[in-house]
Amino acid sequence: MPSIQINDNEYVKLSSFLEPLSIKPVYNRVLHKISFNNSKDIFILSPISDAVAIDGNVLMFEKPLVVNKGVIYVSRAAAISLATKLPYTIKKRTVMIDPGHGGSGDDGLGAKAEFNDKTIYEKNITLSFAKKLGELLQNNGYIVSYTRTNDKKIPLAERTSTANNDGTNIFISIHANSSIDPMARGADVFYMSEEAEDAYAEIVAKKENTLLANNKNRKDVDSVLSSIMTSGHIKESARLAYNISSRIPVKMVNRGVKKAPFAVLHSAYMPSVLIEVGFMSNTNDLSDMLNEEWIEKMAKNISKGINLYFINSKEE
Repeated sequence: MPSIQINDNEYVKLSSFLEPLSIKPVYNRVLHKISFNNSKDIFILSPISDAVAIDGNVLMFEKPLVVNKGVIYVSRAAAISLATKLPYTIKKRTVMIDPGHGGSGDDGLGAKAEFNDKTIYEKNITLSFAKKLGELLQNNGYIVSYTRTNDKKIPLAERTSTANNDGTNIFISIHANSSIDPMARGADVFYMSEEAEDAYAEIVAKKENTLLANNKNRKDVDSVLSSIMTSGHIKESARLAYNISSRIPVKMVNRGVKKAPFAVLHSAYMPSVLIEVGFMSNTNDLSDMLNEEWIEKMAKNISKGINLYFINSKEE
């Protein structure tokens, strides 16, 4: 086998994205074959070939597979292709809720607006909403955890690291929108994509990512791995987003589902969505987001969408 330089930006350990799915590859040194299955498909790889067989269908990749000191490495392109073919199985109904922002500084405060001679910050709206959503889910038997439960600044990497490590099934990031158009209002549900689907989605993602930029703390290799895991769950994230959106009534100004490259979702190794519950730049929306009755109604609709997602998922 030729000697190959293992560059962290080009190669990742096969186990790094299989372990979260409880899949263990087996290496046969005699046959030069690596195999694993997910109860549906059988995957066969070889360190002496660029090919991967998936139930008889062969995929070819530009970079060869590598086995170095017993550790199996695959190229980034191969890993993403494999991850998209792996299923997502629900083991427990666990949800991590991420109240956007928190703490001081522009990245901590988030969007802000004046209301009844008071300055309202996004960080407070998201925390109140997240707690109500979590309460409703817990009342329905879900295991709920939060990235923060008080006014605390949470580094970007930490927002998903706990969820990635403790087997959380879905990740919900809560935010409040803003716009130069004071008439813009309503709720958006976003899921992760490498590219924004339209100009509006790109603007929203850039706004959130800019605020989080000062909070960013992630190595290149983690970024590569995140890309692989996110790619593997894009379909599930889209399904989660559409299930949630389907339960938000038109009268509450449902703006539908969109996809965009949100930094916080890029770090999640499970189906994840970002929900902008309303526009702080719109007087009606801002009034609603400060109203406990409205918060409960919107949170209840979102919890129904989450429940619908789990009902239609494969559970062990």
